[in-house]
Amino acid sequence: MHILVSEDDPIVADILGMTSEEAGYFRTTANTIETTLFELKHN
Repeated sequence: MHILVSEDDPIVADILGMTSEEAGYFRTTANTIETTLFELKHN
């Protein structure tokens, strides 16, 4: 399963990403609303 982490704080994004990967998820991280919307539209 693939999740999108949308977080502007890089430390929080890394923690969320590592935790989700440990749970078996593939992640994409976005640090702005523009990047988040782009990822939602194209992935």
